[in-house]
Amino acid sequence: MIKVLLVDDESMALEYLKNLTDWEGNGFELIGTARDFDTAMRLFHRYRPDLILSDVRMPGRTGLDFIAEIRQIDANVRVLFLSGYEDFEYARRAIHLGADDYILKSDLNEESLLSRLLPLREKMIREAEMRKYSVQSAFEDLFQRNLDERYFSKLMSPGDYIKITRKYYCIIFTIRHAPDFMHEIFRDYSDSCYDLEDELKRRVIAKADECGCRFIAGFSINQRDYLAVMDLKQPTASETKIAECLREYAAAVCRVPDRNRICAFYLSRSCSIRHFSRYYRENQLTILSGSLRRGCYVGEFTASDSLGKDCADAKRVTEEELVQDIRSKSFTKCMDCVRMVERSIEESDSVAYLWYVKILLRAMLVFDGEVLNAELRMHFSVYEHSEEYHLYVAEEMAAFLKKKVEALKSACAGETYARYSPNISKAIRYIRDHYQSPDLSAAVVAGHISLSESWLSTKFREEVGVGLTDYINMTRIEAARRILQTTDDMIYEIAERCGFTSSQYFSKVFKSIVGITPNRYRKEQASHGEAT
Repeated sequence: MIKVLLVDDESMALEYLKNLTDWEGNGFELIGTARDFDTAMRLFHRYRPDLILSDVRMPGRTGLDFIAEIRQIDANVRVLFLSGYEDFEYARRAIHLGADDYILKSDLNEESLLSRLLPLREKMIREAEMRKYSVQSAFEDLFQRNLDERYFSKLMSPGDYIKITRKYYCIIFTIRHAPDFMHEIFRDYSDSCYDLEDELKRRVIAKADECGCRFIAGFSINQRDYLAVMDLKQPTASETKIAECLREYAAAVCRVPDRNRICAFYLSRSCSIRHFSRYYRENQLTILSGSLRRGCYVGEFTASDSLGKDCADAKRVTEEELVQDIRSKSFTKCMDCVRMVERSIEESDSVAYLWYVKILLRAMLVFDGEVLNAELRMHFSVYEHSEEYHLYVAEEMAAFLKKKVEALKSACAGETYARYSPNISKAIRYIRDHYQSPDLSAAVVAGHISLSESWLSTKFREEVGVGLTDYINMTRIEAARRILQTTDDMIYEIAERCGFTSSQYFSKVFKSIVGITPNRYRKEQASHGEAT
């Protein structure tokens, strides 16, 4: 089946394309749809489509940018542009730059689409057959499909066949990602790092010669892991020298300037690709646990590596128990959970780390958007401040979770003005009364109370649990939520009413606190109202 990705910024146009023909019956598999460049690139890296049908113009990036980007990654992917009449010349330029064809949207129907797709499909199948038995593709089949080397004996030249039966040194490079379940918990969560994937592939080849290695082949195993198949320029029988050479090479590849997202795991004895495939799958915990370590970690697979870790300790607390812990305002188990996350990082225990992070986030998600302090009208948001942390780094994830538990404690404490010192109570009242003023700031609040801004900011955070500027933004966003729920006012009007000087900044702050844009929030509230 030819894997197809559909890209158009109009949802109705995407629906029309999806239903225009029997894709599967014609030999195509729809792997996804995208309405913007970034989403299209994420899906491309995740599913590696063979064919992309794309609107010639996309929000933010042009179709020409799109071609240039994907051609650098995969020269074989096909692109069929959909063009409006006014973009006709633009589409013709795209053809010269590497697009395979285009269809005017005004002419788009099942017949015109299939007249382009079916010949292109046959051409792609023929080309795939021609590429199928290169050394690179044979390595991939040996690794991914566990084929016997003898399968290729009559399908390759004798020289290439000998190459795939040899033993090599194998290194796994893994890019740190936030846990997969983050996409279930965080709406619109993006951990895109396809630029780093491209950089990794370039460095794998470029650094080999510098470190006494010879690059043989390399390919992505999945979204995280990349296999580099290597040989040594100067063969040696010394296991110590082999290990030193592989470690030096792996470390050089991992040291991407300003990025600490790549880890490496090497095997200092040579083996066949098929044998290493089994070894890789038996040692997934080694890779996951190594990714919890700081910096550009480089480790060696050892004979003792296995999947035999005891997972029982990771399940001593449940999501339901954490929810009850929050409802009771105890937070004992939540804090224990944070400590277990920190402990699992210290011990490089990926099973415990993933378990505790997942159940704590899911428990907090139950309270997302709830008003947990009626007097101060404070909502709790799981998403607030998440953009300030690199959640693919274990230590930053632990810090983020700790901050969220503290925010829950503060919101659930039933705080009243009387609970605060006189100056902080005055500051809160002033913010509540003047949040609509675009001039309101930490300096203005401090001036009203006749205190220094730095002293008030420090004291405010100590007593309230959030920064003074953050509290001003939270107050404004709470007001914006109420307006979005009860009116049809334009976004820029709401921004002005809540004290923001621009709708763009308002949308940015709103998303950082609520997790979604104001427009999407309004739509979700409307659909929720209809459902109830």
